[in-house]
Amino acid sequence: MHRSLQGKTSLDVYLCTYYNVMRSIVESLPNEETGFIIGKPRRNGFVISNAYPIITSKRKPTSVNFSDFSIAERLIKFEKALHASTESRILGGYHSHVGENTLNQLSESDFKHISYVLDASKSPFWIELLVKIESRKGYQKNMPQGEFFYPLAHEPKKLKVEVYDEPRHGYHFTFSGFAIDKEGSVKELQIRRLDRRRN
Repeated sequence: MHRSLQGKTSLDVYLCTYYNVMRSIVESLPNEETGFIIGKPRRNGFVISNAYPIITSKRKPTSVNFSDFSIAERLIKFEKALHASTESRILGGYHSHVGENTLNQLSESDFKHISYVLDASKSPFWIELLVKIESRKGYQKNMPQGEFFYPLAHEPKKLKVEVYDEPRHGYHFTFSGFAIDKEGSVKELQIRRLDRRRN
């Protein structure tokens, strides 16, 4: 593991960023979604303050990729200019896995995609926010409208979010955070929520 990742164990994500990521993922259903995450390192981990989808990405139900990796290079350079006076920058990306039978872990194709953008970023590491989404309906009772955050008991580094938009329909999101270095070493981070006003 690269020395810049040593001692980094947490991934703190602002509430407004969770909302932005979930909105883009729901909009792209039944296809997968991808985007960049903006933030900065801190002593014990990383803070994610913003995220946005890649509009030109190629979306399919079982995969999502950049249509052209020159787009990634252009956006990374642009973000560096936008945040030149701050510590914030593109730390990595996010993408979704769609359906209850998909993984809460990075796939082989995910690693291949990340290796390309890691080279484009010229960074020693990449942070990937993986979001599994399931659309569920047919609950036996009416569910309270709203969102609910809680850690998974059997996978405590992950965070579960349930959003009910109808009495008997909801979306279940499972958030996972990973740090990947150029040698391909992977570390799962403890993902947490930072409260902030809604955007």
